[in-house]
Amino acid sequence: MKANIILFFKGIMIGIGKMLPGVSGGMLAILFNVYEEGLNAIVHFFDHIKRYSTFLVVIGSGIGLSIILSSKVIMNFLNHHYLPTMLLFIGLMIGGIPSVYKKAKGNVKKNILFFLVPFISLLVFPFLRGSNHEVATGLWGSLLLGIVGFIDAGTMIIPGISGTAILMILGYYEAIIGSVSKISDLSSFMQTMPILFPFGIGLGIGILFFVKLMDFLLHKHEKISYLMILGFACSSILLLFVETWKRNYSIGEIIIGLLCLLLGSILSTLLEKLETS
Repeated sequence: MKANIILFFKGIMIGIGKMLPGVSGGMLAILFNVYEEGLNAIVHFFDHIKRYSTFLVVIGSGIGLSIILSSKVIMNFLNHHYLPTMLLFIGLMIGGIPSVYKKAKGNVKKNILFFLVPFISLLVFPFLRGSNHEVATGLWGSLLLGIVGFIDAGTMIIPGISGTAILMILGYYEAIIGSVSKISDLSSFMQTMPILFPFGIGLGIGILFFVKLMDFLLHKHEKISYLMILGFACSSILLLFVETWKRNYSIGEIIIGLLCLLLGSILSTLLEKLETS
């Protein structure tokens, strides 16, 4: 029971992280030690149906609930309490770095390029960021949304790549996040379907593809895969930290923000200890 409660809470954090600009839901899953289990649950579901169905229902409920119910709350926090919100999640990511390093440990110097390439490549993302535009309608618009959904699935499964950053680059961030935030509003639900339905189909197909890809890499090249994930993680944290401090803040906001950074790091470490105890 305790394990399921912790797993549900982790799902909530991953779902919220998915909504934050620059934060990778897949990276949070890695840092919360639920990533490999999630891959196994999808790829090898029929081998252990009872075990994996429980896992998927619990963590999936947390992720889905947080995405649907927290989208408006998250946007409100980002608009009014940006620094504490972002530093809390940066702290959560920092707290999980040691566990990823342990999995990548072994011949790190020999394979340092597998860390540096992801680390450096992710740094170019801020220079590619595009502007949001009107979503095309009709068959062509639906096809584009399906492709965007497929790409977004890759950002969900491949740790370290921010889905929101990619959506911003492609110019679909406001359209997708705005539609998700209206799901709980029955009067606006049907208006969101032309956007969310094709996007969801692409997302589903992409998840199946990228899950199998990452499952193969982690089983055949585990240490190198985690070394690459570590590169993505460190680069993501650096980018987020720099991006977060571009605004002007009061002394009070800075103090609260730094406390949230510390809190996030402690919370991440505590979750890992609770799960292993």
